[in-house]
Amino acid sequence: MIRALRTVAFLGLWSLASLSARTLGRPAMLYLHAPWGGLAAGALAGTLQWVLLSGLLPPRLRGDAWWPLATALGMGVGSFAQGLLAPVLAALCIEGAGGLAQGVLLRRSLRGGEFWLLATVLIAGPAAAAAQLAAGWLAARNNLLVAQLLAGALQGMLIGAVTGPALLALWAHASRARLAPRPTEADGRPCP
Repeated sequence: MIRALRTVAFLGLWSLASLSARTLGRPAMLYLHAPWGGLAAGALAGTLQWVLLSGLLPPRLRGDAWWPLATALGMGVGSFAQGLLAPVLAALCIEGAGGLAQGVLLRRSLRGGEFWLLATVLIAGPAAAAAQLAAGWLAARNNLLVAQLLAGALQGMLIGAVTGPALLALWAHASRARLAPRPTEADGRPCP
């Protein structure tokens, strides 16, 4: 029962952190331009995620203080695609670069951490497309900043709803692998 409550709490807080980060990060990327907007958005997203990871998950998966820096640098590099590519493709590059940087860190503590990149890229396109449609619809009825804030909230909620369960699945996979017996050679030494 406690484990189920922790899982639900983690997923809710992860989605809320993603929503908050994208709500403020989307306008920052538009108004500050590359790489400053991406760095600001990545620092905010990475810090919120890192605080959540360090408080709710077991020590093995808490990550380290490099998480916010890696996220900021990844999204900063990815933000150079903004203005060069279509908005949906640019968002795919931004989220993909941030996911790649986070995946490198996750790989150190989780077997299969490279699949984190896949999860972030798979949701980045649909979330960016939904946010772009929402921003276009909202901009006609509100000012541009309000439209971008609300579109960022939608984008963040979609990203959080996919990446939170993906992270828990990686954690569960790593826990099962850790508990499985390690293969040994004939003389009893562990296989390399």
